[in-house]
Amino acid sequence: MTIPFEIRNRWTNAVQVTAQIDCAPDAPQSVKLGLAVQWAVKERADLRGANLCGAKLCWADLCGAKLNWADLRETNLRGADLSEANMREANLSMAKNIDSMVMPDGLTFADYKRDVVPALLTAGGKTLDEIREAGAWDCHEWSNCPMHVAFGVNHTSEMVGPFAIYRQRAYEFIQFFDAGLIPAPWEPVAALARLEDTHD
Repeated sequence: MTIPFEIRNRWTNAVQVTAQIDCAPDAPQSVKLGLAVQWAVKERADLRGANLCGAKLCWADLCGAKLNWADLRETNLRGADLSEANMREANLSMAKNIDSMVMPDGLTFADYKRDVVPALLTAGGKTLDEIREAGAWDCHEWSNCPMHVAFGVNHTSEMVGPFAIYRQRAYEFIQFFDAGLIPAPWEPVAALARLEDTHD
């Protein structure tokens, strides 16, 4: 059964997109919203600033979606394909099942945390130990943000010269870090060391 479903703007609550979804009228709101988002992406609708909070987007093809400033809090992103999507300043706080999400550059989020985060943190010449000792993961302001510690800058716009190639990655990192989605890269090592200590 095809029914209309309204996607609203996160700030004004005005109807931004009216999607036509194949769904039972009594389906959960999270399912309806997820289907509406997929319809909107397929139709190339503009979802910038949309309220997508709580959408069920498991395995959704969101390739090329315009999600700038969208509210994606508590969305289920397991397996979602966000390759080529624009998520600049999207709110991803408490997003669920994000490790298998395919990021705009084609990496899964799990690969991003494992490979990109440590490389980015050390690209400015600091070691992971120096980043940890600076208290960067207890960040409450820019002065102890991991990117400030890693590159010695007060804003990503100051990443010039040899650091310019890391500017977009730094901005991306801050987005995920502020949403609480990036654990400290040394935590698994520390946890393994504690486990080994208990078996000595």
